Amino acid sequence: MPSTIPRFKAALLARLQTSPGLAGIQVSWGNPHPARLADELIVIDAATARQTLGSMGTRPQDERYTLDIVVSVTGPARATQQSLEERAFALAAVIEKNVIDWRESGLPFGILWVQVEGLTSGEAFTPQGDTREASVVLTVAVIARTAL
Repeated sequence: MPSTIPRFKAALLARLQTSPGLAGIQVSWGNPHPARLADELIVIDAATARQTLGSMGTRPQDERYTLDIVVSVTGPARATQQSLEERAFALAAVIEKNVIDWRESGLPFGILWVQVEGLTSGEAFTPQGDTREASVVLTVAVIARTAL
């Protein structure tokens, strides 16, 4: 089953890596291993898709999927959870603005629509008690055409 997901992830990665609002932030397609994880990290993560076939092959095949983008901000245990979470939400807002601007300025070939449709947030504290993390996971909805 052909999919636009890899092509969309590559275009999104390039866009976020060159975004002035994300300068100096580690942006990765999946876990950046073996690179050391930065204190501020954006991961283009998992996608969930469904496709709709045209009748009798007369119409193009459309694909709808959601893609998770994980924003992780870590700091020492003495950092407040509030400061880390506020920074994670600020980075998430930059990503959402990038998606909106992209949609308005022209999406990559075959991508018909993209928008941030939801988010979840979380926090973590390492078992050693020396590091805190705040995370925001953006859910991005995409409509694409797999065949034109």
